[in-house]
Amino acid sequence: MRPVTLLLCCLLLAITLAGAGEPPAPASAPEPPLIEGVDLVLNMDFPAAYQHFEEVLRRWPDRPDGYLGKGLAVLTEHRGRRRLRANRDAIVQQLQQAAERAEQRFDARREIRDLFLQGMARGFESQVEMAAGNHWSAFLAIREARSLLRRALSQDPGFVDPYLGLGFYDYLVSELPGLQRFVVSLLLDKGDKRRGLEEIRLAASRGRYVREYARAALMSIYAYGERQFGLALPLALALKERYPGNPDFYYAVATIYSELDRWDEALAIAQEIRERMERPTNGFRQEPPARYHHLLGKIYLDRRDPAQALTHLGRSLNSDMGDFPWIRGWALTRTGMAHDLLGQREEALRAYREATRVREGAGRRY
Repeated sequence: MRPVTLLLCCLLLAITLAGAGEPPAPASAPEPPLIEGVDLVLNMDFPAAYQHFEEVLRRWPDRPDGYLGKGLAVLTEHRGRRRLRANRDAIVQQLQQAAERAEQRFDARREIRDLFLQGMARGFESQVEMAAGNHWSAFLAIREARSLLRRALSQDPGFVDPYLGLGFYDYLVSELPGLQRFVVSLLLDKGDKRRGLEEIRLAASRGRYVREYARAALMSIYAYGERQFGLALPLALALKERYPGNPDFYYAVATIYSELDRWDEALAIAQEIRERMERPTNGFRQEPPARYHHLLGKIYLDRRDPAQALTHLGRSLNSDMGDFPWIRGWALTRTGMAHDLLGQREEALRAYREATRVREGAGRRY
């Protein structure tokens, strides 16, 4: 998963709503077992996740949990932009059913947990609409969610989960290029990087429902945004251990090791990825060879071994990229860097020019 994609997923997961009228009751321990099902999704054990949420639907048909969980599972399994577009209708239907049931329960019981689930459903729907190219619908949902997040905090300051959504908005908007940030600030707020980081840290340490997502998001910010690899590493290692079926955390650990010049450890993680791809379970069933070879190309490039880097970057460019079309831009950019290390400037320029023609990913901008 791209770093920005991971951050947006975590942002949208955190969206929580608060209703008007009397203050809602504080969030209580989850029942039905939502967190257990979300853990299955984070571990990319999709058959078990679907079975879990089907059982939730059977036992609690009037609650939003089962619909929300199934929508989250489908969204995560089809996380690539193209597959999200293809599955938009099915995902949105599940999420809308979840939002409707959450709203009905809140009207009857005034429990903040139901508002939280309604907000999650609304946020996930926004993510799907964004992937489908319906940017105005996604914008309206985010604007509504932010307003309601603040109301939720004002009515129950001890319920810190909304800080993840608010924090990520502050952080991501503060990192936008000047013109984009100006336009967003006209419609919403201009963001605040320092405040955003503090809010995300709070959700990661004290969050009830979004703690693991907040930790994943904080790791991603430290590693890919702030380049504070020493802070990112313990978070990445803990997530990899907790969710061994999710390849994203293996790639994060390997990338961080490489940035810290701990190349033997980075290559050891890459070997783990290869072994899991050869006997695939969970998320490794969908893992494309291009991503693995791109990782090796990066590690060898960081290690100043451009010949080995070119071997793996070439394999990446000639392999199936699956749900990760952004790999192409980065592989071409790093191909150019490897040629430059070898003193092959013309070959480097050809790779850089081709990278600028790639539409997806940050590689062309780099």
